[in-house]
Amino acid sequence: MKEKDIVKAEVYADILRDAAVKMSGAGHTDALAEFWSETVADLDDLAAEARHLADRGREARGEEDEGISRIGDATEYSRISLRPIRDRGKRKWRTPRGSIGQQPRRATLTKKKGVCVHHSGIFTGMQGPRRIDEDWSIIDMRGKGVSPELASLAYRIAGQGPRYQGQSYHGWSSRLGALFFNLPFDWVTYHGDGSNEDFLGYCIDYHSGKEKLWDIEVERAKLEDFIGLATDEGHMTEGLMTIHGAWSRKEIDPGREVIEEVMLPVATKLGLGLDLDFKADPRFVSAREMISA
Repeated sequence: MKEKDIVKAEVYADILRDAAVKMSGAGHTDALAEFWSETVADLDDLAAEARHLADRGREARGEEDEGISRIGDATEYSRISLRPIRDRGKRKWRTPRGSIGQQPRRATLTKKKGVCVHHSGIFTGMQGPRRIDEDWSIIDMRGKGVSPELASLAYRIAGQGPRYQGQSYHGWSSRLGALFFNLPFDWVTYHGDGSNEDFLGYCIDYHSGKEKLWDIEVERAKLEDFIGLATDEGHMTEGLMTIHGAWSRKEIDPGREVIEEVMLPVATKLGLGLDLDFKADPRFVSAREMISA
């Protein structure tokens, strides 16, 4: 990656971040608040990705420390909970609506009837920063040791430090060998447009249009694990699975491979419903259409 491209990526990151800050402070009405909140979150994520691209470019040019773990196949995975962390770079969940003393029109805490599956759209997957300025420690839910690379990635997913805004998914599957339980299942988070209210958001960190899943069996196990904990906590009330593309113009989210190789086998094993023809709007794409594309 050329130096001028690295500099451009850093400039774009600053522009996107500045735009997000200005939009978040614009004082929008209640009718537009949710729309603008999601837009600002998207800008924040784009800014973080531009910054990440610049970091990767400097790494390739030998301008960063050596020794970062390279992405590879996962044969087992850590279970890491970030759910107790409330102080994040950006709030990506809905708070109760209505003024003090009034009954909120829609509650923040809900029991979800299913899970909406996403891909992150990040080619080669997300990695955390090389340096973490603050004290930061993560405990694996199974009592296993957590590598510095996973601790760093957790820092980014949880929106810590001045650069990262955090992720809005309830669950995040990383090819670095971890399943992150990111946000409480009861929260309505901004992960999937019209599916936010009734579905948990679950993201597999890869780009379905540019690469293959690194370990299909592990991805099935992670999704089963996520659904199992959600069920134990009173969610999956209608036992449904859906895809982000059915709720928005996301033509490859999560993509054919995830539907065929991960979602359908898990749905069959666990007895879950996956309507291949459902889409919330004619402009969107059903799972069947995504498979056939």
